[in-house]
Amino acid sequence: MRTLNLGIALAAAIGCGGGRGPSGAGPADADVAADVAIADEAAEAPGDAPAEAAPARVHGWILLDADRDRVLSAIEEGARRGVNHLQLSHELIDEVDQLLGDSPEAAARAALLNEAIAAAHAHGMKVHVWAHELSGVGPDVCYGPDGDVWKERADAYRAAIARIPDVDGVVLMFGSAPVPPWFTFCSCRWCLDRPADDPFDMPPRAEKARLIVEHVAAVVTGELRKEVIARVFVHEPGENAWHAEGFAAANAAFATMHKGPTQDWQPYNPHDPTVGACGPRPALMEEDAAGEYLGLSALPFAAPGYYLYRLRHVMDRGGQGAVLRVERGSRRALGTPNEVNLLAVARFLADPAVTLDAIWAEFLADRYGVGPATPGFRALRSALESSFPVRLRDHYVLGIWALDKGSDLPRDLAVGELQGRGNMPKWDPAWQATWDAVDRPDATTLRRLWQEGSESVWLASEALAAFAAVRDRLPAGARADLGRRLAHQRLAARAWRAADQAVFANRARGQGDADQGLVARMAWARDELLAVEAAMRAEGLDGVAAGSPSAAAALAAAVAGSVPAGTVPWRPDAPAFSPIRVARTTGAAPGGNGGTAELVFSAPAGVEVTVDWGTDPAVLGRTVVLPANRPAAAEERVVLEDLLPGVRYVARARAAVGGVGYVGGETWIFAEAACAGPACPACTPDCTGRCAGAPDGCGGACAAGDCRSSCAGTACLEAEL
Repeated sequence: MRTLNLGIALAAAIGCGGGRGPSGAGPADADVAADVAIADEAAEAPGDAPAEAAPARVHGWILLDADRDRVLSAIEEGARRGVNHLQLSHELIDEVDQLLGDSPEAAARAALLNEAIAAAHAHGMKVHVWAHELSGVGPDVCYGPDGDVWKERADAYRAAIARIPDVDGVVLMFGSAPVPPWFTFCSCRWCLDRPADDPFDMPPRAEKARLIVEHVAAVVTGELRKEVIARVFVHEPGENAWHAEGFAAANAAFATMHKGPTQDWQPYNPHDPTVGACGPRPALMEEDAAGEYLGLSALPFAAPGYYLYRLRHVMDRGGQGAVLRVERGSRRALGTPNEVNLLAVARFLADPAVTLDAIWAEFLADRYGVGPATPGFRALRSALESSFPVRLRDHYVLGIWALDKGSDLPRDLAVGELQGRGNMPKWDPAWQATWDAVDRPDATTLRRLWQEGSESVWLASEALAAFAAVRDRLPAGARADLGRRLAHQRLAARAWRAADQAVFANRARGQGDADQGLVARMAWARDELLAVEAAMRAEGLDGVAAGSPSAAAALAAAVAGSVPAGTVPWRPDAPAFSPIRVARTTGAAPGGNGGTAELVFSAPAGVEVTVDWGTDPAVLGRTVVLPANRPAAAEERVVLEDLLPGVRYVARARAAVGGVGYVGGETWIFAEAACAGPACPACTPDCTGRCAGAPDGCGGACAAGDCRSSCAGTACLEAEL
């Protein structure tokens, strides 16, 4: 049965937020849109189950690559994973105009799309194609009822869909369109009768969004019986309000689709504020599981907690499901450690009470043959789980997207995205002080970057060591693949640490800082980049898509051009403390206390250490102080309490060592609800976080935290190691 009942949800949304039809000419025909769902149900084969009372959750993938074999193989893989919704975008189709005309390219595109649609329908998936608006027009657009644009665009949709007649709908968007509506003006009489101080506000931008959605829906849904999903993609904060106001006012049947973080996949960015603000319409989360700007699936980004954090936000605000990009060009999450992100979303859509423990247990057993009772399970999970903080520390500068757009190392000393995607204060003013420190770096900034980058190298080194402890238990193919990725990750972490020192020491010099230590740092960075390049090539990493030896070599050459001959390279200090790691968490019990997280890290003895933590990385707000006279310990342990389920917390250490202030990188904690129900018997966890009766056979209180005696004779101790 192909229907996902999205049409039923769309029909329910008809009439919300206004009484206008397209162009304000009259009431929209709600019966027509309702017939879309009815006709779709009626087309099912006899004997199909009746429609559900509530819309089914959408579990979707987005395909971008136009390679036929890869498209069809992805559809088959999606069917095995329970995918019921497919979107075709980017190289496959980005505008309906790409299907117009008699060119061989348009015919070939239509043929590929039709083949993909048929293959997906054979597995019960609905298929939508992407469409940017405005397209095929100039900047002067008459938005009045008699504007030529409406007939032109209606004809384009009729002709395009006639070439792919079995498609189920279109995904309509304005961001990155050939002619974004925000930058059109209107000089016809209808607009001149509605003057505004800003010529781009004739009519107001939110009204442009409403009119375009209504007109597209009138032909796509009202006439052609297809569905419309309106996608929110913004470059500037003001565009969020234009989308929300326009969509809420539109009298048409459509769902909305929202990126997890606003703008362009930045983990530090706030949630998309338009979720739940577009009227009572079904909403979908869009996320990137392929790591477009976080390693391109070449470097691991195994972050199920992060994806569930974003998805919970959407589902709590009327969400009906999620749609994940599984590739960027030819780079796919499929067949890589990033698959755990796909599994996390699938399992959450089936059961919102699913835990991260359950997701990791299933993923590691399926992909690597290592289950919770297998020695080495925790080591393998740790090796993969640490890829999330490594990626954040490598690709972001104190939480700011400051370097190049993309997943590779910068090839020059520019800060390509600092003023663009890295302008965090425009999304959250609390980031201003951090952004200023990156914009005008000084010795404190460079010290923080050294600590942050060194923590990434530390974590990547630990991941490689953990893998070494379990590698012989993995199937040969998986062993070789993961070993290569983790070795690459460690070298890339070294390269990004050097890049940060080079780029921001150079920036400080360019802003007039005469400290000779800056050029010494650059000389060290040059040498480190060249050493990393050589090591990468020795590992056979030529041609990797992210953290590449060619980029390291290019940056080293750029640095060398700014370092005077004979400069003695800087000799780095050891990092002040280790990265903070999450040892274990407990969930918040319904009606009871909040959850907890136990954090561990190493820090210098005899020094007061403060752990700042909270929900906003820019303003953490809560502290735990470890006094200077605390007992000596190999690892410091800090317990955070009263954690609310579904909330992301961030922790960061700081201390003054020898009169010099140091600030650590950030650790994210994804709080969960306590497990409840018959599958979650009450237990007293032991010091590995396991419970009596668990598959590993250990559990119970640990005497003085001694896991070795508590778990003697079980698989637990060995698995912990």
